[in-house]
Amino acid sequence: MEDVGLEPSAMSGFLVPVGAFDDGSAILLGRRVETESYVSGLWIMDIPSGAIREVSFVRDNHLFQYDINAKTKELIGTSFTPPENLGAPPTGPSAVHLVNLLTGEARTLQSSESVVFENALLDENGLRYAFQTYDETDYELYEVSLDKNERLESGQGVIRDWFNDTLVVDRDGNLLLVDLTTHTETQLTHETDASVQYLGVVH
Repeated sequence: MEDVGLEPSAMSGFLVPVGAFDDGSAILLGRRVETESYVSGLWIMDIPSGAIREVSFVRDNHLFQYDINAKTKELIGTSFTPPENLGAPPTGPSAVHLVNLLTGEARTLQSSESVVFENALLDENGLRYAFQTYDETDYELYEVSLDKNERLESGQGVIRDWFNDTLVVDRDGNLLLVDLTTHTETQLTHETDASVQYLGVVH
């Protein structure tokens, strides 16, 4: 295999498939390690040629969490300062970045010296994004384009998924569907003494 600048080991990590472009042109490879630690890194393998290239912004800017839009070929991710001890919370400075996976160019959408951003998601058309701040139960929803980065609304809960105009939200251990067009909520589960684990949507 082509040298990707990462010697496989338990410390430096291994490359594993984390997605593919909708048009079937490339497979996305993420960096994973066997130990509990914060790692970052993303590579793109072109299927026709087999060539592999790194999206250097991801590793250089420590995007520990990211969401890939396979349709628009973009990535939205968060950077923060990892704790010295794994049990401790992350700290700032922190930022939310939008990365064009074809060009490698990036744009910072949110930044803070003290607030820690997490759980960033991009909608399927790449026109809206959402994020939360560490240890908060509310999410923020923004509209984004070349000349726009405007707050649309906020809501309570942790976003687990986003398809079409619907958010899958975890609120107090229960799952809800939030319709962004009608601004209505449909509660799917009604657990009182247990939490529900969301696995995904079958299309």
